[in-house]
Amino acid sequence: RNLALHTFNALNAHANGSPDMPPHGHVEVAEEGNRRRGGMTPAEMRQCVEDIVAWFERHAEAASSAEEKETPSGGTPEAELRRFARDERLVLPLALETLYARVRAGLVWFDEKQLVSLEQASKLRAEFDGTTPATRSVADAKDDDDDHHHKPPSRLYPFASDDEESLLVVDCATEAVYDYDLADGLGVKLAESFTDYLEQFRNLLLADHYEYLDGMGLVEKVGISVAGGGAAPRGK
Repeated sequence: RNLALHTFNALNAHANGSPDMPPHGHVEVAEEGNRRRGGMTPAEMRQCVEDIVAWFERHAEAASSAEEKETPSGGTPEAELRRFARDERLVLPLALETLYARVRAGLVWFDEKQLVSLEQASKLRAEFDGTTPATRSVADAKDDDDDHHHKPPSRLYPFASDDEESLLVVDCATEAVYDYDLADGLGVKLAESFTDYLEQFRNLLLADHYEYLDGMGLVEKVGISVAGGGAAPRGK
């Protein structure tokens, strides 16, 4: 989890006062002469997704062979997203749906973890034991004690994986983003919402924080230091 935790520290550092970027949640300039406060508007969220996809398309093309460049790419059809939501009884955060509408899977990396397809996510969710203690209320836990066969479906959606046991998940009820290990369960909270996580991640990409390695993901560029490297998780 070292890279995920390092990115969590980087996101916090940039969100809480890195000289490279304005603090997250403070007044900042979205467009010339137009200041905004708080979270992104729907238009800004869509632009954020476009920025991320464009960054990876540019770097993946530069790193790929001619044969690989001929491989077609495209987003996930809306009907497929609706079918997934119906079958899994899960509504994905709008920012994540917007990302899937632009790319299916594979192109985007969050450090060493790669965006997974809806089919891959469904298989990973099957490994979750219903809900985790961190995503259940006391009342839910009592109900589980009374009837172990009627657990509600997990609210966690694994959107990125390193092909081992380490995942990034979003709690679709609260939209908070967490580190997750298939053996150990829920880990550090990385962001209060998927929109926040995506915006901060985009900021790091555009600040030239990462180097792209084809087929391996992202690595922090040599010589880049993260202010406040020991930052604690925002929230419990």
